[in-house]
Amino acid sequence: MEIVSKPKKSVTIQLPTKPYLKKYIQAQYGNPVCFSTKNYFGLTVAISLKKPLRSQDSPAAKRIRFDSFTSSINIKAAPSFLSHYDYDLSISENQALTVNKLMEAKFEEELYQFCLALYMVGIETKDALQAFCNKYGIEIEEDIAFDTLKKKEYRFRKEVEKKNAELSRQKTKELLKNFVVGTMAHE
Repeated sequence: MEIVSKPKKSVTIQLPTKPYLKKYIQAQYGNPVCFSTKNYFGLTVAISLKKPLRSQDSPAAKRIRFDSFTSSINIKAAPSFLSHYDYDLSISENQALTVNKLMEAKFEEELYQFCLALYMVGIETKDALQAFCNKYGIEIEEDIAFDTLKKKEYRFRKEVEKKNAELSRQKTKELLKNFVVGTMAHE
């Protein structure tokens, strides 16, 4: 990340990121993104810049991950941002990697929740993935490969089910069906 400009009213910070994350973040928080600790992105940025995650990756592995950030997001912040959060004018690759890692985790969780909701009403995962991308203006195969998107949803779902089998899609669908049937029986 780097400071692009420092006018009196705001500073603009560039966050290197992946194209699909850029569109996902901008759809939720605007373009440019306005820094605020009142939302998830702002808190993620504030915490990540203050204390980035310690990576066990080698410098070469970090470089490969950082080089996958082919887009950047402009973040506008009040000038007090730098002094209030005690940041320098230069922000490290590790800090940018941390922000991206946290935003990617949020992306994957929301992707899973979105696909689960559509599965509950009979929509196939393939169509749910496309609908999710449409919602955020993400171009499949341009911003992210379809297979990558599919794997992200699948891996997140399997991790949820591994931790708690009661949260599987089938169990959730049965619970929903029983709830609907039970609600209708009381009418």
